[in-house]
Amino acid sequence: MAADNDISDEILKQTAEKASVAPRDVAQALVKDGEDWRKYLPRIRQQAKALHADGKLVFIRKRKVVSPEGLKGVFRLAEPSSYPPADPPADPPADSAAETPTDQSTDQASDQTVENAAKPEVVDEEGGS
Repeated sequence: MAADNDISDEILKQTAEKASVAPRDVAQALVKDGEDWRKYLPRIRQQAKALHADGKLVFIRKRKVVSPEGLKGVFRLAEPSSYPPADPPADPPADSAAETPTDQSTDQASDQTVENAAKPEVVDEEGGS
C-alpha cells in the first residue's frame, strides 16, 4: 500500500495536470497488481484535508469550492488557483427597506377590508325606505 507522502504527491501531480480530479482517479493511479483502489479512498480524503489545511488544495462540489468538514457524497479536488473561493452572499444595504417600493393597491385593499369590517351593517327593520 502507498505511503501518505505518495498519496499527497499523486494528488498534487494530478491536480497540476487537470483542472480537477476525482479521488477515484488518484486511487486508481496508486494501485498495484490488481489491488482494490477503493481501500485508498479514506486515506486520499485524509491527505486531501491536510493539503487543504496547508492551502495547497480545494474541495469542489457542483463546481464550487466547499469546506471538506462534514462533506459527504461526490466531490473533486483542485488547485486553489483553478477555483477562486466562493463569494459570501452579499448583505442587503441597511436602508434597503426604505428604498423598496410598496404595492399601494394591496395596501389600500387591505385598509378597505379593515375599514369595512369595523363598520356595523345597518339594517332597516321597518322594511320601508
